[in-house]
Amino acid sequence: MFTVTLGFGWLIWFAFLAPNGQTPAKALLKLYVYDFETGETPPARRMWGREVGVKYILPALTGFLALLLPSPLGGLMLLVLQVEGFAFVIVLFNKDRRAFWDYQVGTVVRHVPEDEKLPAPEEPEAIRDRLSHVELLHKQGWVTDEELAVKRKEILAGQ
Repeated sequence: MFTVTLGFGWLIWFAFLAPNGQTPAKALLKLYVYDFETGETPPARRMWGREVGVKYILPALTGFLALLLPSPLGGLMLLVLQVEGFAFVIVLFNKDRRAFWDYQVGTVVRHVPEDEKLPAPEEPEAIRDRLSHVELLHKQGWVTDEELAVKRKEILAGQ
C-alpha cells in the first residue's frame, strides 16, 4: 500500500488511524496494536515511532552507517540491517506473536472483529471524578468503609 500510494496516501491515511492503534493495512484486516503491558491502545506518537521510526528510519540509518564505517563495523551494521529486514519472522517463534518492532516499542498486534471491538478506556479525569464523588459520599456518611473499598476497585477496574 505504501508503494501504490507513493507513500503520501499511506502517511495521510495513517495519520487518521494512528490514534486508534491501526495502520491502513491493519484497518483493512481488523487488526489493532495494543500496549503489551496494559492492553490499551498506544498513543499516536508511539504508533508513529513503531511504524515509521522503527520500520523505516532505523533500517535506513543502519544502512547508511554501514556504508560509512570501516569494513568490520560496516559488516556488523549490514548484519543488523538484515536482521531488521527479516524482523517479522520472529512472529513465528514466540508465543505472544510479537515482531521485532513490537519488542522495541512494547506493543502487540491482535485481531478484533468489529462486533467484539474493545470499548474505549475511560478518560483519567472521569475516573478521578468518579473516585472523588464516592469519597465525598463516604465523608458524608452515605457510603461505608467496605462499600468505599468495593466501589474503588470497580471504578479502577473500569466497571
